[in-house]
Parts: sequence; structure tokens; C-alpha cells
Amino acid sequence: MSRLDRFLDQDDAARAQTAQISSAIGFAGFLVARFLLGFEGRPLGYIVAAIATCAYLARVWWYCNSATSVKLIPGGSSFLGRRLAMAAVSASIFALFVIAPQSVVEAAVLNRRIRDLATRPGLPASAAESLADALNTASNNELRLSPEALAIARDAIKNSEASPAVARAARALVKYSNTIAPPALINPPKTEAQRAYLEALSHELKARQDGLGLQVDPQEAGAAIAALSRCIKLSGAEQSLRIDALMDRARLYVSAGKPDNALVDVESAESEGALDLSSIISIETSALVSRRQPKDLQTAIPLLTLGLQISPPAWILAADPRMEVIYRTELFHRRAYAKLLLGDLPGAASDSRAALDAAPRLAEPVNSLFHCLISAYLGMGRVDEAQAAANEWMARTGDVRVQRVQAILRAHSNDPNGATMELNLLPPW
Repeated sequence: MSRLDRFLDQDDAARAQTAQISSAIGFAGFLVARFLLGFEGRPLGYIVAAIATCAYLARVWWYCNSATSVKLIPGGSSFLGRRLAMAAVSASIFALFVIAPQSVVEAAVLNRRIRDLATRPGLPASAAESLADALNTASNNELRLSPEALAIARDAIKNSEASPAVARAARALVKYSNTIAPPALINPPKTEAQRAYLEALSHELKARQDGLGLQVDPQEAGAAIAALSRCIKLSGAEQSLRIDALMDRARLYVSAGKPDNALVDVESAESEGALDLSSIISIETSALVSRRQPKDLQTAIPLLTLGLQISPPAWILAADPRMEVIYRTELFHRRAYAKLLLGDLPGAASDSRAALDAAPRLAEPVNSLFHCLISAYLGMGRVDEAQAAANEWMARTGDVRVQRVQAILRAHSNDPNGATMELNLLPPW
């Protein structure tokens, strides 16, 4: 009996080992062809099948020319059975390398890559760029990454110093979230949780008196919060709906002056897998700045810097693309106010001026921004610039209340501290 006949007829162990070796070599070939050479689709399948086949034949040739004594295991199978078994193995190998790479294998490789990049303390520019590339690859190829890897990426981006590379990674994460898991359409609703969510949206629309929800009707906001709470309780396996409800409720809590509740809801949404960094940053920073604590303000400033470098939340752009300007104005406003409270007066003045230059003439934050700008100038002892800002404020808005500000500045032209004390006694803007 020749060694080839023995391999095909009796040596089950050798055939199994040969199949394992050729599969491993084929898998290595897949990684090289896909990620180093850029092949994909059917050409990639042909290449991998050819590599695995050549490896299998090379191993058989080695077996036939080896003088090593081989322990035989009686086969007992027919010629047709052996051929069918070998055909099944070949088909399995081909299916593994043609079908799996596009969904399972590529996703597994990217999951590992993301974990390796994002578990470093902070994100250096090179790691952030690589993380953005991995997330964009997943979006472009519609690969579903693991929730654990995505949460690691999200937290790494949030906890890193804002930079162009980190901002690119943040935009890639938002793109992945919108591409792979867009908000579900629930009209008409099919469950009690969905009905509660639509009821909450109806109340929320009535509650908001402007696009960003800076002013809300307390009664309608309360009804919306109650409906969202019911939705969260009934959501069960509807995780995406629960995340949306938590984020919406957090946004309403901020508008209602309950920042602690808002932060709890955002944290809960993140634990459920929320990935929309623009929404997370918008709500978190609003809550943190409103608490006015130094630690909260220090946490908010880098988040606001990152938020200014990425797209606004999708719900804002869906309502009106022109709201992007108002959204960015509000982020500058928050950062200016946080810097003012922390004593970074030049930073507060710079951010206030940037926001005023970008904002529509009579946008909601304009009055507060001028107040912040004047307070920063007075803190630096620059009374003349404070008076010029007050005159600009009056010319821009025509608000008669600004006349009181102008009078205070004239009365304390040589006393910036006295002017600051009197300005702080005025009602909030």
C-alpha cells in the first residue's frame, strides 16, 4: 500500500492534522490579503482558497515523502464516503474564508485593535488616528463591533485631551453609531414603551420654546419626564429605545434645573451602550456647568472643547440645520462661563467674543454672553473695554436693561471691583 493510499484510506489523524494546518495557513493568508494587500469580496475568497489548497497539497506531499512511522487508525469508510468528507471540509474552508471575513472575522480583528488602542492612558495622536481609522472601517463595511469595545473607545475619547486626532476619533464613533444603529422609527408604536415614548415627544415639543430647550414650559416638561420614566420602565429588551428615553429625560432634567438627575441618566445611558458623543457632551457639560463646582467646571471645559470639534446631535440638525450655529454658540457660552468661574478671565473673554461673533444678532445667549464678556474685562481691570462692550450690547439688542449696565460702568469707571459687585446684583440675563 502506498503512503498516499494510506493517507486517504486509513490515517484519520494525519488527515485531520493536515486540514488543521492548511486552515491555519489559509487564515494567515486571509489576514495578509485583506489587511495588508487590500483584497476583499470574491477575489479575496479565491486567494484564500488557493492558499489553503496549496498548503493542503504541500502537507500531503510531505506525508507521502516522509519516512516517519505513522500510527494508523483504521478508516473503515468507503471511497465515496472519504471523497464526500473531503468535499465537505473543502466547502467549509471556502465558506469560512469567503463569508466570515466580511462580518465576523473582520469585526473580531477590529474589536481587538480598538481594545489595544483605547486601553492606553489617554489617547496620543497616533492612537487616536488609528482608532478613527478602525471605526471608519467598521462603518464603511457595516461591521457590528462588540458593545464592550465601543464603550472602551467612547470612554477613551471622552477622557483624552481634546485634539484634532481625538476629535476625528469622536466623529468616527458618532458616524458608526448613526450608520450601524440609527434611531428606530416607532410610528406607529407596537408596544406600551413605544407609545409612552411618543407621548413624551409630544409633551416635549410643547415644552420647548426654542430649538435647544434653553427655556421650557414646566408643566409640559413634567408630563414629558413622567412619560419617559414610564417608557424606561416598560422598555424591557428594547435597549435602543431605553437609551433614547434616558437621553431625552436627561436633557429635560437639565432644562428643569435638575443637573444631578441629568448626570445619573446620562451615566445610565452610557452603561446601556449610548455612543452619540455629541449628545452626551451637550447634556453632561450643561449639567456640570450649572452645578458651578470647580471640579465639575474643570471636567466640563475639555469636553466642551471636544464638542466644538464634532457635529451637533442629530436631533438638532433634524429639527433645523441652521440650529448648528446656535448649538456651537451655546457650547462657547458654557465654556466661557466655566472659565469665568474658574478665574480664567482671558479665556472667558475670548470664548465670549467668539460666540458673539458667530451667533445670530438676537440669539438667546447674546445677553448672557455680553454679561460674561463685561465681567471678564472688569476682572482684568479693563474698564474701557467693558464700557465698549456694553455700548455694543445696547446697539445690538436695544434692550433697555442694558442702560443700567452702562450706568454702573460709568459710575465705577475707576473701580472695576465695585462695578462687578453691582453687576452681580442684577437679575440673571
